[in-house]
Amino acid sequence: MTGLREQITEVKRELSMRRRVYPAWVANGRISQAEADLHMERMTAVLVTLEGLWDAEHPRLDLGDGVR
Repeated sequence: MTGLREQITEVKRELSMRRRVYPAWVANGRISQAEADLHMERMTAVLVTLEGLWDAEHPRLDLGDGVR
């Protein structure tokens, strides 16, 4: 089973790749801008979810000053 850290790393890699290739794909009609935006929004949501799970499993020390 792939751990949470590896999943986060993979989603970040995927987002980076999409940032590089989607502009060309939109320009040549492979996907629409709306479709590219939707895929980026969804994958970003996956990353936020995974990072939230990571933070829940690895709480940082709260120093009482609002800084974690």
